[in-house]
Amino acid sequence: MKSKERLREIYNQQGESVFTNKDMLKNIIVYLRIEEEDTKLLKQAIECGVHERVMQDLTTLDDPEQIQQQIDKLTDQYMWDIKKATRAIEYFAYAKFGELLPEKIHKRVKGITLEDFSQYLAWANQDKVEYQLKVAQCYELGIHPDDIKAFKWYLKGAEQGSIEAQYKLGLCSEHGKGIAENMGQAFNWYLKAANGGHTEAQRRVALCFERGLGIDFNKKEAFNRYSALAKQGDGPSRYDVARCYEKGIGVRKDAALAFKTYYNSALQQYSDAQYRIGLCYYNRELQPIQNYEKAIDWFIKAAKKGHTDAQVMLGHCYAQGIGDLAISHREAFYYYFNAASQGHCEAEYIVGNYFESEKIGTANYNNAFIWYEKASHQGHLEATFKLAQCYENGIGIAKNEKIALDLYSVLAEQGDLRAKKILKSLSQLD
Repeated sequence: MKSKERLREIYNQQGESVFTNKDMLKNIIVYLRIEEEDTKLLKQAIECGVHERVMQDLTTLDDPEQIQQQIDKLTDQYMWDIKKATRAIEYFAYAKFGELLPEKIHKRVKGITLEDFSQYLAWANQDKVEYQLKVAQCYELGIHPDDIKAFKWYLKGAEQGSIEAQYKLGLCSEHGKGIAENMGQAFNWYLKAANGGHTEAQRRVALCFERGLGIDFNKKEAFNRYSALAKQGDGPSRYDVARCYEKGIGVRKDAALAFKTYYNSALQQYSDAQYRIGLCYYNRELQPIQNYEKAIDWFIKAAKKGHTDAQVMLGHCYAQGIGDLAISHREAFYYYFNAASQGHCEAEYIVGNYFESEKIGTANYNNAFIWYEKASHQGHLEATFKLAQCYENGIGIAKNEKIALDLYSVLAEQGDLRAKKILKSLSQLD
């Protein structure tokens, strides 16, 4: 099956919400083993936000201007080759509409030339901040990324007072992109951008004070900074304020105020807060009522935004028939698989169980092995035990007693009694 057809299949099976979640979509593309060249192109397109723009802004394939705007975004802002830009747009458009781009689009598209890019560089070298950021962004997310050059151009923009460039330098310093990782330097750049009014940088500064990242711990300062942002209407910061009230971070614990603040953040569509409110109703936390129906409603809101823990909770609810839900292993698997596709360790293990069992059809031991292996690599002990059994008995993989013994030994060192018993019985056979 061709790459476009695979994307269309994902859209039909899991809906548009998958295509607005970057991490989930990238993991699904890798898992489906789409052709290597297409995988690289699609992952780069996702980093540039193509998936979201096509899903949200492209309403028809009958309007050439809409399509051209999507292509121009890649060619103008990120200096993509015009043919690759058109191909990337076509993949996501096909997923949504099930149709190829009109032939006239392929004939009329035009892109940025090397001469254009040279002009942008010339303007950037004339200290025009707009073009310094444009060039930096091209090197960061363009079709031929270069983190060192991206850092260089962000630095030039930052030195001229660009708060976006300062924030980007903070990210580069924190994650070691284009420069050695240095959390102290990252904090200083975040602080510069925050002092200039950059909201995300202000949030990062508060987090640094809370966790002692690049600066001494100061939980009171963290709370004050979260509170200042929350008063400006920032949903994620309201969530952080609620977290502080719940755990007593820089302020006295107050369960009622924590719940109220989580709720306000959830109303602003912040998925972490929606999930937390769901847990509050599910477990009767921070408030006196246990209400599974309300919990499920909030889990659904968060899950639609790609919140993996909410997806896992919905999987549990369907698997057990919680609240008004009838038991449905197919619905449960749908949510577990979405979470697993984003790297959620427990979900990976559960998906492996589903493939090994016959809850959703004929058992598929090859897929079970793949998902057990994924979870095991993240340190999931039950998945590691399952993986050992697969190697010991040749389930979904060629039998390999040496690897099985190695895995059982790892588990035994962790105190797993089953693994110790198996190792003891195997040693007696020798």
